[in-house]
Amino acid sequence: MYSIIALLYLDLFMNWPLLEHPWRDWLVLTLIVLFFLAVGLLPFIDNFALIGGFFIGILAGIILVPRISFGKWDGRRKKIAVLIAIPLLIVSYFLAFWFFYDGKDTNTCPWCVLIDCIPQGTNWCS
Repeated sequence: MYSIIALLYLDLFMNWPLLEHPWRDWLVLTLIVLFFLAVGLLPFIDNFALIGGFFIGILAGIILVPRISFGKWDGRRKKIAVLIAIPLLIVSYFLAFWFFYDGKDTNTCPWCVLIDCIPQGTNWCS
């Protein structure tokens, strides 16, 4: 779901000059993202998966979505973004598989639990 929202952000920024009210569209998308991040603080919803999906969606969208160029510099900038996104996407997938199948303890970040679940003083997050 977050990868689709990332594609909407990407479409918004890549086609900013074509939109009638781009700031309003940006605000609506940002409110949707913040709402889903707040819902992700409930138990059994993994905000790290949502954030990872957003990041992968941006990278895959830069590579795969057709682009409209608004001039020579804009076309070059978008081609450079594709050349940067390809290795980042490959490294991201490699790291995701590496950390998932590594088998080591990943609870080394004491504040990361606050991104995933709000502790309520009870067994809410466990």
